[in-house]
Amino acid sequence: MGGVLSLQGRGSSSGGEPAAVMGTAGSRQPERDAFLEVILMNTIVQTVPEAVADHLRDVAVKFGLEDKEESYAALEQSWIEKMEVFEHEMIERGMDEVGVFRPEDERAALLLTYSGSLISLGPLEDGERQIRYTSIGIRKDVPETMDLVNQKIEGCAEAGESLLFSDGPMKRTSPLFRIVVPPLSLDPDEQTCLVEDAVTVISEKFADLNLKALEEI
Repeated sequence: MGGVLSLQGRGSSSGGEPAAVMGTAGSRQPERDAFLEVILMNTIVQTVPEAVADHLRDVAVKFGLEDKEESYAALEQSWIEKMEVFEHEMIERGMDEVGVFRPEDERAALLLTYSGSLISLGPLEDGERQIRYTSIGIRKDVPETMDLVNQKIEGCAEAGESLLFSDGPMKRTSPLFRIVVPPLSLDPDEQTCLVEDAVTVISEKFADLNLKALEEI
C-alpha cells in the first residue's frame, strides 16, 4: 500500500502489446515511452467508482445542485473529465502516485479528494509544512481556498480515507482519491514550485469543467 507507483508506468500493464514494446532494444526507449503514454491516456478511468458516485450524491446539495438524476449525471461526467485532467498534469510533471503518505515524509505532496478538491502539502522543514486546501469553487459549504496555518496532518494520508488535521478550522477532508508526490531528484524549493504550479493549472481547468457541468443541468 505504501509503495510508489509511477503514473508513467500504468500503461505497461495494459494487454499484451505494451509488454512486447518493453522487450525492444534500449535504443527504442523514446518510441516505447511515447507508446506507453498513448496507452495510458486511452485507458484513463472512464467510469465513476461506486464509492465516489455515492459520495457525489451525498454532497450534491452542498454543491448547490438540485436533488435529481440530471444533477448526479452531470457531476459524474465532470468528475471523469477532472480525473483525466489530473492524470495528464501529473504525467507532464513526472509525479508519482503513492497509496499512503506519512506525516514524517519530507517530500511535498498533492492530494485529490472524491469531491474534486485539492490539498497541497509543502515539504517538511523543521517539523512544519505548509498546507493549502482548494475547493475549486462549486462547493458552497467550504471556502474556495484555505491556508491551514498552525495545523498539521494527523496520521497518514491514505487513498480511500479522509485526511485529518490537528485543531483548527479544517478538521477533515472528503476521502482521498489520489496522492501524488514530486520526483525525489527535486530539492524542497523545486518541489514547492512544482506542486503550486500543478494546483494553479488544475484549479483553472476544474473551474472550467464546473461551469460546463452547471450549464448542462
